Amino acid sequence: MKRRQLLQMTGGTIAALGLSQLELDRQALSYAKVLAQPTRRKLALLVGINQYTGMTKGEWFPLQGAVNDVELQRELLTLRFGFNPNDILTLTDQKATRSNILQAFEQHLITSAKPGDIVVFHFSGHGSNVIDLDKVHPDGLNGTIVPYDHELPFGYPNIGGAVNDISAGTIFLLMAALKKKDITNVTIILDSCYSGAGVRGNLIVRSRPGEFELRGTTRSSKLTLNHREQDYQRQWLEKLDLSSTDWIQQRKSAIANGVAILAARRDQQALDAVFAQDIHAGVFTHALTRHLWQQTQPQTLNIVMSATQFKTDKFLKTLPNSRSQTPYAEVALGTNNDQKNIYFSSFEKMGSADAVIKTMTGNQAEVLLTVDPNNVEALGRGAKLRLIDSEGTERGIFTIESRNQLEAVGILTLKENAKVIPGSILQEQIRAIPKSVTLRIGLDRSLDPDLDTAKILLNKMPRIEASTLLQQEVHYILGRNNGKVGLFTPSFDPLTESAGKPREPIATEILRLQPKFNMLLATRILKLMMNTTAANFKINAAVQAFNSTEILAQPVTILGGNPIQPIQSSSNKKSVVIPQLKIGQKFQIHLKSEDTEQLFIGIVFFSPDGSIDAYQEEAILSAGQEVLIPKQDGFELQPPLGMLEILIIASTRSVEQTLNTLAQLNSQPEAQRGPATISAIENLLDDLDSGTRSPNQPKSDIRLVDTQQISALSIGFEIVG
Repeated sequence: MKRRQLLQMTGGTIAALGLSQLELDRQALSYAKVLAQPTRRKLALLVGINQYTGMTKGEWFPLQGAVNDVELQRELLTLRFGFNPNDILTLTDQKATRSNILQAFEQHLITSAKPGDIVVFHFSGHGSNVIDLDKVHPDGLNGTIVPYDHELPFGYPNIGGAVNDISAGTIFLLMAALKKKDITNVTIILDSCYSGAGVRGNLIVRSRPGEFELRGTTRSSKLTLNHREQDYQRQWLEKLDLSSTDWIQQRKSAIANGVAILAARRDQQALDAVFAQDIHAGVFTHALTRHLWQQTQPQTLNIVMSATQFKTDKFLKTLPNSRSQTPYAEVALGTNNDQKNIYFSSFEKMGSADAVIKTMTGNQAEVLLTVDPNNVEALGRGAKLRLIDSEGTERGIFTIESRNQLEAVGILTLKENAKVIPGSILQEQIRAIPKSVTLRIGLDRSLDPDLDTAKILLNKMPRIEASTLLQQEVHYILGRNNGKVGLFTPSFDPLTESAGKPREPIATEILRLQPKFNMLLATRILKLMMNTTAANFKINAAVQAFNSTEILAQPVTILGGNPIQPIQSSSNKKSVVIPQLKIGQKFQIHLKSEDTEQLFIGIVFFSPDGSIDAYQEEAILSAGQEVLIPKQDGFELQPPLGMLEILIIASTRSVEQTLNTLAQLNSQPEAQRGPATISAIENLLDDLDSGTRSPNQPKSDIRLVDTQQISALSIGFEIVG
């Protein structure tokens, strides 16, 4: 993440305000002794590989987020789950050779671990396929993880041969070795895939070539395992007193031990993405770690995987025919591991975290932001977060002075007798929205030979920024498909109804799309106002079938304060992916308040084509009240097809004027609607800013939004024909 070196939290690191150096050292020693107690240890081996040997341009691509995945996991395990940093071993890039990975697994995990210990192995990098002589799967392929020194055969892809990969069979044996030592709290995480190498829009597929060659009937360039892998497996079969026949049969039945979490199914792609503020990561690892940071209490594996599947699908999916990535988990036979806490571990620090303290020097703190990167831009200079203790009580205020991607530095003002240690939790209080928010458009190679012209024209537009793909975050992509210029999502799925006529000049097409750019910018500004992954008011919401109690869709999580019970129905079905609703289907929004104050409720719709609409009537939700919106009739789904997002805005002050303006604008021509929509949203921002600033606080180039005054829930589903 181009960040400064992370805090190396040795066993004795405690930062406490008001203590002398001697007192600090004494507390550090005490803390170190606690960590060193011979109780259940938590061991982790984290592997991430961006750069590989032997890459040839055009065949497969270096990754950008695999090493960052290691950082995301290490931060989560140490600051959230209480892993001692000394018990986490990391291998990245050239250090992550085949021999180093296997040696580290044997020594750091198998040899060091004792019965009852917790073991985590995470791999982020490329995956692949080789011919499986044992035919564990019907397709005759064996999935592998690709180490740094993978050794593609000379002359590949025209010539096949052996590779230096680590196969699924070997991982099975390593898990079995842990089981033989009665170490069953084992979690294996693989953020890689075995199909479809290449680039898709602003995403890189985490797979080395192999799929086409292996499945093709006319190619002879098939990959196999080299003798090192085969010899290594034979050695472990002897150590485990396991026959080859039994080993193959067991692999067909289930994993050997604990839990295995995979970023995608065998026929899907695991993707490497760049998120807001140019933060690179695996789509799955990002979804997993961000979800766990935002929870108020430990969650079981099945709940975490359901939420992670939803977050992954929501990030990637825009059209019914778009490619999907569905993370899933397998558990050992005869266990209820899916009902146990993720990583077999409880939270070290309770409460949802938008940031955590890393270091303290006097009253200056360095913090790690744990919010979704899409919210990071709103947590810059001037933003404030509350320091929360284990009881959920506010113990101080942290004001951001500067931020570098996910790291922020600022002043922490503590209440009397308050203390902080690494991992202390911060929660959002005031967002800081820049007045210069822009929309970043990536330029696809399909625009050649008009790439330079497109860049010049886009950069001349107000608040639009042209960008090169795979280098930084983009909100949308401009490209050609079948000769038509149009907009695409970061995963290069077409944005509904954005394509023009074939062979139109690039200048004409960009001018045609300007109203669409304005609407997309308006959406971006509105979403920056509110954290749609966390609700600061105790409100539950659901999309409910009209004249029925059937629940069609709900937010995956509702955060802030104590958890509240979800809305239930007799036919409530738990969905692990984006729900699908058909055109013509009618629904209502079911709201239930467990809050203590009266709230104003607004409903805003983000259409698949990028337009914004609002339900004109503002609802008033009293403490403990339950309502349906609309009261008499229902909303009816209309084209276009694709993802529809509903934003349920809850505010302590009326938002009726903004709702009326948005609803009225929807009937105007698109060319007029975009700028007017931006103006309406920024007027709301100005109102919120004036209500947030103290009387003596001067205006600036940022608008301040108190999240205790306005919040939102997001519900998404797919409109299908």
